[in-house]
Amino acid sequence: MPRSLLKTMVSRVMAGGLTLGLLAGCSASGRPEAASPTPKASSASPSATASASVSAPSPSVSSGVDACQLLDKATITALMGGTYTKFNQVEKVGLPGCEWSNDGSVLSVTSVPADQWAASMPSTVAMTRIAAKGNQEVLDRLDRTDALFTGTMTADQACAAFSTMIQWQGLAADEWRIVNYAPDLDNPTLVVASGCRGQRYSTVQLAKPVVAKSEDQTKAMFDALDAADAAGRG
Repeated sequence: MPRSLLKTMVSRVMAGGLTLGLLAGCSASGRPEAASPTPKASSASPSATASASVSAPSPSVSSGVDACQLLDKATITALMGGTYTKFNQVEKVGLPGCEWSNDGSVLSVTSVPADQWAASMPSTVAMTRIAAKGNQEVLDRLDRTDALFTGTMTADQACAAFSTMIQWQGLAADEWRIVNYAPDLDNPTLVVASGCRGQRYSTVQLAKPVVAKSEDQTKAMFDALDAADAAGRG
């Protein structure tokens, strides 16, 4: 996959993170899958798979963080599998972030007050509607998500909405983070870790021609998310 296309994929999902789950509804062949009557992790996203975290205490929140300082060099190198180039202070749907790239991968990270993330979600959902291309199952999920983000929300309300979204994917109410693989379970090219706790939302996203879906990859993404969440608080 060309690096320009990888960067486009990252740009589209960077702000929302959980939009990967919302884009479910198409199998690897593109055929719509039947909707599940109850939101299970194995069926809420035929084109993505979710991994839950262990719940943790909610630390304090801060703002004004340099996104390019959220991950250290060792973490970036390990996730990308080699050397990289840094792109300072990118902005997607109004959220500040940082990107790194090499010939085969694009890594992005952001960590912001949760109310700022919530304010970006209507735009993120609108962008995802375009990608849904008339898939009614996906559009129904987007309608449900859109209903969560109406009006001005506090940071606590934003994290509560995030919790609701990951519960739709089958996770427990006390979970605060999730990893999704996309666009399909068999051949993922994108892996996203997202979390919201203590009034802060963070996400780490890695796009590669082939993502090795494994316990080690999931753990590495959770570890990077934890590091970004901690660094985001100063």
